[in-house]
Parts: sequence; C-alpha cells; structure tokens
Amino acid sequence: MSRWNWMVLALVVVGVAVGCSKQEEPVAPAPVAAPASGEPQMPASHPPLDGQAGQMAAPPAGPRQVEVPAEVLSGWKGVVLGVTNRTTGTSQDVSLDIGKSAVVEGLEITVANFVPHFSMGGGSITSASNDTVNPAVKLTVKEGGAEVFSGWLFSLYPEAHPFQHETVGIVLKDFVKSE
Repeated sequence: MSRWNWMVLALVVVGVAVGCSKQEEPVAPAPVAAPASGEPQMPASHPPLDGQAGQMAAPPAGPRQVEVPAEVLSGWKGVVLGVTNRTTGTSQDVSLDIGKSAVVEGLEITVANFVPHFSMGGGSITSASNDTVNPAVKLTVKEGGAEVFSGWLFSLYPEAHPFQHETVGIVLKDFVKSE
C-alpha cells in the first residue's frame, strides 16, 4: 500500500475509535404528573389542542347525528341481512326495507338507515356519494323488548363493530335500489 492509503486508513481507524469510545449519559425523561381530572394527557412538549396545553381533544359527546342526503334517501329501498343461528349452523337472507322491522331468530331487527358511502366527520354521519364505496346499515336489535344492539354494520368490513350475540350473527350482505 502507498503511504497515502496508510494515512487515510489510520485516520479512519482513529476516527472510529474516538467516536465510539465517548460515553454519553442517558437523558432521563421528564416526570409526568398524573392528571388531577383523570383525563388523558399529552406530553407537556406537545402543542396545545383545543386551546388547553397538554389536554387531548375529547370526542363529540353523545351519538352522532345521521344526515342522509336526499339522493340517497330516494335511491335506496332496503338491505339484505345475513342472519346465522350459531347453535344450529343455519343461515338465512332477510330483506328489510329502510325504516321497517322484522322478527328473526327471536330478535326484532329494525333498519334505521342505509348509506352507500359511509362518511363520518364534523359530528355527523352521512353518505359522501350515492356510490357503494363503503356501504353501511344502522340497525337496532331488540330481544324480549330490550335493546341489545344499536349500531352500524359494514358490508366491506363485517368485523368492524359487529353485532355480538351468543346465538345469532347478523351481517350486511346486499342493498336494494329503489325502482
């Protein structure tokens, strides 16, 4: 090796040795006091949310308002639900018009709303279009007169917020356009 190569190699070795041998003291995180209000807290270094330093923005209180556009209301007649009896393993398709109820497997199922393009924001739920991009149905289910479920079922994401019951399963299978 030439003299220049040896000098460059020596400088690299010395640089690595000096850089790796320096021991820095670890920086301990600043203690975070437990919030007195019981509300979740952001780190003190986080920029303020909703005008309060360190306070996380709270979700909107209460249920969201459902605002179905006129073109969606007039464009869709109902839905087809897949209802499964988990005890017997039998399944059936149940067609229900929007706003109507039926008793299936001992449960009273009511279709409250249908939106072909579920969209949530600004404190409300709506349909962003009349295209079946993210179809969802709002159901109310009663057993023995008591409400056991009130929520949205999604045809593309049946495991998102599913109807949970010991013996009956319900999924959104299809949707029926108005004639």
